[in-house]
Amino acid sequence: MGMNRRSNRGLVLLCVLLQIAGGLAEWELCIFGFREENYHFTVPKSLEAGTVVGQVDFDKCETQLVIDYVSEDPHFLVQADGSVTVKNDFKIHTPRKFKVLAFDDKGPLTSTMVTLKKEHARHRQSEHDHSHRRHKRDWVIPPINIPENERGPFPKRVIQIKSSRADEMTVFYSITGQGADTPPVGLFTIEKSTGWLYITKPLDREEIPSYNIFVHAVSASGAAVETPIEITITVTDQNDNRPYFTQPVFEGSVAEGSRPGKPVMTVTAKDDDDSINVNNGIVAYDIVGLDPPLPSPKMFAINPETGVISVLQTGLDREKYPQYTLTITATDQEGSGFMTTGKAVITVTDTNDNPPVFDPKTVSMSVPENKVGAEVAQLIVTDDDSPNTDAWQAVYRIIRGNEANNFGIKTGEDNIGILTTVKVTRAFCKIVDQTMTVHSSTEYFKGGVR
Repeated sequence: MGMNRRSNRGLVLLCVLLQIAGGLAEWELCIFGFREENYHFTVPKSLEAGTVVGQVDFDKCETQLVIDYVSEDPHFLVQADGSVTVKNDFKIHTPRKFKVLAFDDKGPLTSTMVTLKKEHARHRQSEHDHSHRRHKRDWVIPPINIPENERGPFPKRVIQIKSSRADEMTVFYSITGQGADTPPVGLFTIEKSTGWLYITKPLDREEIPSYNIFVHAVSASGAAVETPIEITITVTDQNDNRPYFTQPVFEGSVAEGSRPGKPVMTVTAKDDDDSINVNNGIVAYDIVGLDPPLPSPKMFAINPETGVISVLQTGLDREKYPQYTLTITATDQEGSGFMTTGKAVITVTDTNDNPPVFDPKTVSMSVPENKVGAEVAQLIVTDDDSPNTDAWQAVYRIIRGNEANNFGIKTGEDNIGILTTVKVTRAFCKIVDQTMTVHSSTEYFKGGVR
């Protein structure tokens, strides 16, 4: 009879006693299904109809399901209580094996194997053959949480583990793993006879966030009576660390005249506390000071979650306020815990927002005749943009009064415009209303030479 067979279960149950909030709570694992994978029964050679040859046990784990049983061997019936009975008179000559299937109202659930052996006069076996293999239930313990920095006195009880075999024999307990027999050795101990697990000193989550410990149960002879159980001990966080900025000073820049919303820079703070399970390590940023506070004390804003600093108001002017120093804070627990203070320096970079200005605006000079390359005049301009930048560098050009191309002009050192002759001229020739243009990257400004 085809079906997906579920794993059958053994008889051994594990009871774990947990110390919770000063009390003791019992936790028991129940696995739904047959309690054994194989049932072995010893029976007489001749079996009469109605004879009970054994009983199979099924755990319903407090469910209200109605379980029906079917034997794959037509010579046997299985009653509602799991009793296996002979259907018709029958003689057994060799061991006989057959499956017993369990059904609910939705269909097949699982199965177990029944083996019948003929009873021998010399060696009678009990109805349940003790040589059958028992399928133990695994030990299962929910995760254990221990707060870091706990106060003594130590050692302090954590959890009690008790094997169900302890009711029928003397059981001794021991532990292995990190914190037990590997560094930090001795952090956890277990009481050999009772199964009480102890912690011997405070824990530090930032040092080791969790421990995996194996508990072993043996008999007085040293034989294992349970499969070792793994216990995970998680160290829960306390807000015992202050946030800290990743740099002593953050430096950024922004162009003057930038509009509100323009990102400037990002500051970053860290916190060694837990930021995944709790908010102890989650920081919130704020700006608490601005120097100079001009033209407004709220020139910049900071995203409290990301640390991105942006322009908040218009009025950035490099010529007036070339640099700002911001006092920033990072506070853990999303702004309600420990606070630390940092510094961010923002340099306002130049844009071409100032024209060059002739100083003086008009000059008069004379020029020798018949001399090419003679310097006629040096023209000086001032520019409030940053020196030696494209916005500051002047470009001179004659736009009127030089129709005969007698003169040329170029930019010399210190942004000075040098006017020279390029053709032979008559002595003391006056240049009247000679007008020149100075180029400062985007705009032209006029000045005059006489």
